[in-house]
Amino acid sequence: MFGQTEDAPIEGGQCVVGGDDADLGGLDGHGSPFAGGADGASPITVEIGCCADHILMLRYETSRFNISQSADPTHRGRGFMSSHPPMSTQESSAVAETMERLSPPEFADPSQERRHRQERLAASFRILARLGLTTGITGHITVRDPEHTDCFWVNPLAVPFSAMRVSDLLLVDEHGTVIEGDRMVNAAAFAIHSRIHRHNPGVNAACHSHSPWGRPWSATGRLVEPTSQDACAFFESQRLARGFEGVVFDTEVGDTLGAAFAEHAGNAERINVVVHENHGHMTVGGTVDEAVFWFILFEQMCQAQMRLESTGWPYSVLDTEMARHTNRQTGTPYAGWLGFQSYFTEITREQPELLD
Repeated sequence: MFGQTEDAPIEGGQCVVGGDDADLGGLDGHGSPFAGGADGASPITVEIGCCADHILMLRYETSRFNISQSADPTHRGRGFMSSHPPMSTQESSAVAETMERLSPPEFADPSQERRHRQERLAASFRILARLGLTTGITGHITVRDPEHTDCFWVNPLAVPFSAMRVSDLLLVDEHGTVIEGDRMVNAAAFAIHSRIHRHNPGVNAACHSHSPWGRPWSATGRLVEPTSQDACAFFESQRLARGFEGVVFDTEVGDTLGAAFAEHAGNAERINVVVHENHGHMTVGGTVDEAVFWFILFEQMCQAQMRLESTGWPYSVLDTEMARHTNRQTGTPYAGWLGFQSYFTEITREQPELLD
């Protein structure tokens, strides 16, 4: 049933799963373009009257994005920056205005929601290809079907990310049977993603690829440190998965990875990224947008951490209080969704055929 492919217990913060201890382009400027009309289908350009550093501020409790984040990574930095998080009504107002004007669409019709998810999914493959985050036939992104929630949409084996179209996508059930489409399923995609979706009913999308910086970082067996605003997006929401066993054909390995995303510790609302040792990172989200943005951002943070350490100079790591505060600004599901929008706008304008 499956084509041959790539990809295979868990540690995060100071937590281990499996033994006895049982998921910035678009955020870097003023008035950036973002996609998503009222129907979520056609991209629009919206001018925001505040900078990106402020539109994601604070914990916005009054919307459907009620976010709190998660568990302390081991600090390996050589110094710690201590400070007290500033709070302001101006920041809170900026968040409210942004979320009122830009938010994920809601659907009454499952067929419209399905199409929306498919378009986001097809675009995501092309975005990763453009950013150089692909290697051969390895890599997969999935999104749960909004109506048949035990099934997910996924890329077929050996179709280039750079050429992916909506019409190429496969619908696969929890047993690996292709429900829609006539191509082969990547065996590792099924082994990993089917278990992520099974163990995490609140997760709708998952992303994994063999990327230039995620791979070497995974061999360090470490979590990314909160050395910057962007790195804080993953503070307390990372886990390590140890025990590489070769290409992931075994769903038991997928179960272990899926369980890592289901793990909650401290103030965790959701684990966004799991680093599979000697393999790479994978991310999840409530939307394709969120999962893919976290994948891209974490790749950048792996690169930043390795470059930082290569200088040989001492560096500062933010203390827990400030890292948590910044995580509530940059690490929420809404922040992940919003960060993806400029990528989507750009790729659909330049390559509209992906929607075929």
